[in-house]
Amino acid sequence: MANNNLIKPGPWTNICPVIKIKAVLRLNISFFSSLGSYLGIYRGIENWKEKGTYPIVFNLTASNLTKLVEKHGLDQVLAAAEKSLSALKDSSGKSRYGKIVILKVLSDHSSNSKKQFISCVAKTTKKHIKGFVDTRRNKLIVTG
Repeated sequence: MANNNLIKPGPWTNICPVIKIKAVLRLNISFFSSLGSYLGIYRGIENWKEKGTYPIVFNLTASNLTKLVEKHGLDQVLAAAEKSLSALKDSSGKSRYGKIVILKVLSDHSSNSKKQFISCVAKTTKKHIKGFVDTRRNKLIVTG
């Protein structure tokens, strides 16, 4: 019998990182003045097929991201970031982002000394993440 709570791994899920990083989501400034700033976006949920997870897009960053990628490689950094984000707790001790699985990199700006971020498509087990834009209701709202 299959376990319905099992989350399908992404390309970096089964990599055991040799580094630990404190990954954070980069704050984005909205072009829509009513939204203000946001951390990421729920995207394409109406076409999503994997039960118990939700597709998200975010910009990932960490202290000294350029040096980390140069020294350890992008695969190691993404594996460590996936684990770091999944382990973060909010002030009440609950998971801040749920179980995060990075699925692909949209763009890598880690070598840009001014930007230093990686845009990622991922999935999460958390239905609502504080500070994320939600498009599930055919309108943009910041959740949480």
